[in-house]
Amino acid sequence: MGLFVTILSIPLIISMLVAIFTVQGRFGFSSVNTIGLTPSGPVFGPPGYEINLLYIAGLVALALSGPTALSVDRVLARD
Repeated sequence: MGLFVTILSIPLIISMLVAIFTVQGRFGFSSVNTIGLTPSGPVFGPPGYEINLLYIAGLVALALSGPTALSVDRVLARD
């Protein structure tokens, strides 16, 4: 719908940064950490912060793109 995307991107980026610094930062950058191999397949460790950086990049791209022709923000700005 495109309603308040720029404004709502900020708290989402902040939550991703908090997740990086409090939970996933100690596990490193890679999102796939293989810690072992068993007969049934690989054993994966905890995920790193790579995916959080991808989410932040997507949120920044959405925030900087501005409202499109079909978004609610564009309709509200016309009034």
